Amino acid sequence: MDKSRFIPITAEFTDNIIGVIIYDFTWWWQNEKEVAEWCSKVMNSWEKQGMIINFSNEEDRLQFLLRWGS
Repeated sequence: MDKSRFIPITAEFTDNIIGVIIYDFTWWWQNEKEVAEWCSKVMNSWEKQGMIINFSNEEDRLQFLLRWGS
């Protein structure tokens, strides 16, 4: 995983959210549409809030990081 691209949201931030913070603005600007289309096809439930993506479970977050983290 490219640690300069994503910051996983953990219990340090909140207990109720499973997500990632998009840290690399340029990458997000270039890939936002493709990421959103991929998430809609692969996951049952996800939500984008600015540069934060929230997932319904840890497995979806892991799947996202495996797909987009390299």
